[in-house]
Amino acid sequence: LRHGLSKNPKVATLYVALADVEARTGDRARAIKVLEDGRKAVGADGRSEVLLALAEQYAEAGDKAGTDDTLARLRKLGQDASRVDFLHGLSLVRQRQWFEGSGVLERV
Repeated sequence: LRHGLSKNPKVATLYVALADVEARTGDRARAIKVLEDGRKAVGADGRSEVLLALAEQYAEAGDKAGTDDTLARLRKLGQDASRVDFLHGLSLVRQRQWFEGSGVLERV
């Protein structure tokens, strides 16, 4: 995947796949770094794909500020509200805000 990124640094799917591998091997910080790099490198066509994966990684890490910032970027891009709301609810649950998180998830 890294070789692919060195040859095709604007392909969003490669960043998402590499971040998934990093997260599955237990290095969530590295996964977030890969996606942040991807956010800066990809064009408008792949930005939503990278931001969705980034929001999910931030939510899984319990990083409220990172999640909120990324979700705001997605809303600004006009991303599907149900996906953004789901990630917001997931973030709240990961932060142990069970009541608020379950309320958001029920509405999705």
